[in-house]
Amino acid sequence: MHKILTARDTGILLLGVLCLLFFSACRGSDDNMRHAVDMLNQKSYDFHYKSLDSARICAQKAFHLSAEYSDGKAEALNNMAFVDIARMEYEKADSMLLSIGSVTRNQVELLVADVQMMRLCQRMSANRRFYDVRENAVNRLKRVKEDIEELTPRQKSRLMYAESEMAIVTSTYYYYVGQNRLSSKALLSFNPETIKADTAQYLNYLYNVGSGGILDGKSQQDLCQREFEYLIGCYVLAKKAGIVYFQANALESIAGHLLDSIDRRTIIDNNPAAMRVIDMTDCPEEDIAGTLAIEALSQFETYGDTYQIAGAYRTLASCYMRAGDYESAINYLNAAIADTIIDKAPDLVASIREQMSVAYSAIDDKPSSDYNRNIYLDMQDETRQDRLLESRADMLRKTSRQLNILLMVVGMAIVLLLVSLWLFNRLYRKQNSDDATRKLLAPLEEWRKTNEEDTRRLADEYEEIEEKKALCRLNKEEYVKRNLEQRARMSMVVSMLPFIDRIINEVNMLRHRDESKEVRDYREQYIAELIDQINDNNALLTQWIKLSEGQLSIKVNSFSVEDLFAILRKNENTFSSRGITLSVKTTSAMVKADRVLTLFMINTLADNAMKHTPKGGSVEIYADTTERYVEISVKDSGCGLTDEEKATIFDRKINEGHGFGLMNCRGIIEKYKKTSPVFSIASLGVESTRGKGSRFFFRLPLGMARRVMALVMLMTMTCSAVAGESKQDYMKKAASYADSAYYSNIAGTYSRTVDFADSCRQYLNRQYSRLVPGGKMLLQKYGKTELAIPEVRWLHDKLDIDYNVILDMRNECAVAALALHDWELYAYNNKVFTVLYNQLSADNTLAEYCAQMRSSQTNKTISVIILVLLLLAILPAYYMLYYRHRLYFRYCEERIAQINTIVNSTVPLEEKKSAIDRLALYDFPVQLQPVVDTIRQTIDRAIDTRQRSQEDIDNATDQLHKAEYESNNLYVSNSILDNCLSALKHETMYYPGRIRQMMNTGQVGDVAEVVEYYRNVYAMLCSQAADQVGKIKIGVRRVAIDQLLSSYDHNADAGYVLANALLVEILLDTLCRQTADRHISVNTDNDVVGYVRFSVSMPKFKDVGIVVERLFVPVSEQSVPFLLCRQVIRDHSEATNCRGCGIYAQQAPEGITVIFTLPAR
Repeated sequence: MHKILTARDTGILLLGVLCLLFFSACRGSDDNMRHAVDMLNQKSYDFHYKSLDSARICAQKAFHLSAEYSDGKAEALNNMAFVDIARMEYEKADSMLLSIGSVTRNQVELLVADVQMMRLCQRMSANRRFYDVRENAVNRLKRVKEDIEELTPRQKSRLMYAESEMAIVTSTYYYYVGQNRLSSKALLSFNPETIKADTAQYLNYLYNVGSGGILDGKSQQDLCQREFEYLIGCYVLAKKAGIVYFQANALESIAGHLLDSIDRRTIIDNNPAAMRVIDMTDCPEEDIAGTLAIEALSQFETYGDTYQIAGAYRTLASCYMRAGDYESAINYLNAAIADTIIDKAPDLVASIREQMSVAYSAIDDKPSSDYNRNIYLDMQDETRQDRLLESRADMLRKTSRQLNILLMVVGMAIVLLLVSLWLFNRLYRKQNSDDATRKLLAPLEEWRKTNEEDTRRLADEYEEIEEKKALCRLNKEEYVKRNLEQRARMSMVVSMLPFIDRIINEVNMLRHRDESKEVRDYREQYIAELIDQINDNNALLTQWIKLSEGQLSIKVNSFSVEDLFAILRKNENTFSSRGITLSVKTTSAMVKADRVLTLFMINTLADNAMKHTPKGGSVEIYADTTERYVEISVKDSGCGLTDEEKATIFDRKINEGHGFGLMNCRGIIEKYKKTSPVFSIASLGVESTRGKGSRFFFRLPLGMARRVMALVMLMTMTCSAVAGESKQDYMKKAASYADSAYYSNIAGTYSRTVDFADSCRQYLNRQYSRLVPGGKMLLQKYGKTELAIPEVRWLHDKLDIDYNVILDMRNECAVAALALHDWELYAYNNKVFTVLYNQLSADNTLAEYCAQMRSSQTNKTISVIILVLLLLAILPAYYMLYYRHRLYFRYCEERIAQINTIVNSTVPLEEKKSAIDRLALYDFPVQLQPVVDTIRQTIDRAIDTRQRSQEDIDNATDQLHKAEYESNNLYVSNSILDNCLSALKHETMYYPGRIRQMMNTGQVGDVAEVVEYYRNVYAMLCSQAADQVGKIKIGVRRVAIDQLLSSYDHNADAGYVLANALLVEILLDTLCRQTADRHISVNTDNDVVGYVRFSVSMPKFKDVGIVVERLFVPVSEQSVPFLLCRQVIRDHSEATNCRGCGIYAQQAPEGITVIFTLPAR
């Protein structure tokens, strides 16, 4: 028995061993099969870009071996689909890729299938389907990355391939639809270092970056160089790895970069080593692109990619077109479309047809050119994305039925809720009556009326300040003109010093040299001529100044002396730093005078008092009022004056220690007296005792307080601004010129088409300048398409412009350029047309729309749940909407009454807002919440209005003070210069006659002393006036030339000068007034380096009796306008330190031409 059991156990053991061996053998066989399939698939992948036949054979073997290996079968199908796409067998590729979903659940291989489907959709221009597939791929990639740690090394390698390929395919798609920024973003979204182990993918990345549209460069040459570096790197690596596809692609793209002569020269000069690598060192420079294209075509034919072969033919045709061999180019283009299978790639066919249109145009075959261009435009229209919007309707119809059901449910719920709310509303209608609301808002209305009065007061204050600003601006312009005239007079005054110096020299010669009578007579005659010249200039200056005729402008008004005293009190620190006590007494006096000149006189007397008061002394300023005048006094405790000094203190001669200021004060008083009989009471005096101090005083007429009104002047300025040319409707004119370009092409007048396009572009630029003041992205006739295209930037910035007008203009211009053989004009306009057309037709919401469709089901479910909860909430609504709110309503009414009490209190607005906000934190009923919101909003608006009004007033006040400061400086300077010129005239006018008289009587020795004294006095007075001139600086800035000449006929192009616009305007206006018809025309040129020369043609110049060469020399009274023009140019020369500025006149066939130069910027 024991033996039998042992035998049985032995049999069972042997059977178990045999089964184990059997299953082990099966498992080993299965592992071997999987390994063999993976090896075949890897070989097929390695052959992707080397040999399509080898890739297909390996994939087919793997497919047949993988009957029980779903992942291997899916990978084999992906490899076979890759080959079908390359050979443009798109139907087979589509079928294979769709079948992968039924073969495997491997998400990595499904992701690869999605990416290849994206490539297929891109080739077929199936834009909407591309977005659908891409959305699937993006979501699948996210899911795979969540479980990336569970993937095998082979699956991680396939994932890396899928992710990089998706970025490259997405970039390619965006590039071909003209969205370069999205293309660049997609390709640069992953790190190329991660795919360096996969040589084929890394080459794919290098080629796509180098082929264009991805990188940015400082210039076209810089961009071209960077792209070339990527391409040559791709070529070298592909050749080393034996990858034919990317060798051919790199060569073809390099050929495209070498088509442009400038880029070709740059690449050849900068990359001699690279040219040796591609074996082009012995090839003529102009043949390199064609040779490379032929080599690329040969390699593509060897590789067997139908799509790339057609593209290589197209590139080769471009090379022949650039060389001028259009017949050969047409032959190659016909070869590119000879195989009808490429009709499956509309974008490729469209680009070939576009080149055929150009080629036929070049050989003047207009019908063939138009035929191919029409095909090109039709294909553009067929592949545009907005055509695919119709497919959205299908998806919307599928969801409309569900939405209708939901809408019915929502409608029923709304009806039920409305009925319930209507019942609840009847229960507490009294609490919600309009009368109750009006009663609650009545206190707010009362307060609002009071607040509106305060707001109007602030508005009136702001308007008053604006009126003062307008007056001040006008005054400033007038003072600038007067200051220019003063500087011109000073230039004339200073120009007489050399005459005096010559007289001194001649007199010294007569005194110290023993010369013959003939020589002495000659010298005396020369002195007489110099004196005559000085007398002539003095006579001209006297006529010019016209001081006795009272033409000086004084701003007379009534003002408070206390306002000036308040300014003087701010100088206490200056006096205390010298150990002197300043005391300015308060006064209520009102005077009628010039506010600025009065302040100047007080400041002058106070400064003199400070200079002559020792440390520890005091200076007192006060005003005394009588029935007729106000006497303003400056009293000091200084050294005092003697009787002799008091008698001469206000003389026009400079007294030691007292300076030129007292002379100016005396001149101001004299000007007042000449202005009006009202100022007959005005006077200036001094009381002083030696050793006890002095009191300087002046008297001005008593004034009355009144408000200055300047509404008429402000209205005049407003009317003149409104009287300008109204804005033109630039878009209508642009559209009209675009239509004219279309009809001009139909008529065959292609040159006029280009002119119409230029006019259309000009009005479009004007519309852009109106929308974007100072914008630089203007439409161009020619340009570099690799750089930013203005039209596309306008579209991205969403400017309000009719882009269809731009499309029409660019298309018609391109058609005309074809007929005119202007290839540069055609290339730019056609590129802009294509890119803008694609951008306009691009549906940028497709991807977002696809995502929304996938999330709509979830949203609908949530909506149903919310509706059910709303229906259930109706049951407790009776309690929640009636009993609770009835009590709460009364409580809230009391709260609103407290808020109204705060509103009508006298506390500041900010404190009211804080208190109301604290009370408004409660949740008020729906019926009362608008009342609370109204109160809060009213207070907020009042605060905002008050703050804005105050800020506007503060800003306007600051601007007014600045304008007044500048205007007052000019006014004081002009007044002082008037005094200086008047003093110079009266103090020196008799010397020339005295010198002549002494010379006639032979008093040569005495003449020397008189001339020397004359020279010293004249130089001293000139120096004082020149110091005042130097205090006023002429401001210059960069000004557009066409802006300066906008009021005159001119031919000025875009350019800038460094100038003072107001002074140049005065110059041109002065010249314009010297013509009989008040008409001039201005031409500009840049013949002088660094300067712009203005030529002012004056055909109807009024003859003033002066030869043209001496127009800008002081000859007679008629010289004055031209002396002003000369001074304008001198001021610019001094302000800019550009000594090439100048002005002169020359005779013209009709009238004269005045030429002046200004610095260019």
